[in-house]
Amino acid sequence: EVKPTITIDGGYNEYSVIGARLGDVIKAKGWTVTDNFDDEEDLIVNVVVFDPMFAMYDLIDNGMEIDDMKFTAEYKGTYVVYYYAEDSSGNVATASYKIYVE
Repeated sequence: EVKPTITIDGGYNEYSVIGARLGDVIKAKGWTVTDNFDDEEDLIVNVVVFDPMFAMYDLIDNGMEIDDMKFTAEYKGTYVVYYYAEDSSGNVATASYKIYVE
């Protein structure tokens, strides 16, 4: 039972914080996902962002890009971009990074 591996472009991880300004249109970082059994196109992949008000916005839904993976920083505070991958055996991997909006 080996879970997939998610790598966020640029080496970003859960400790990374990017700065942005209120009203900025932000494009989520790209990623790669690998698995010891399934090919990338066979994995369930979702990317979401949580805003400071805890609302969730889909950027990738089961592999399909939404709004070119962009969102608008409508509130000041911390946003979390969250990546999720699941293989055919049900093994799950997650990765994330933060964006602080002033």
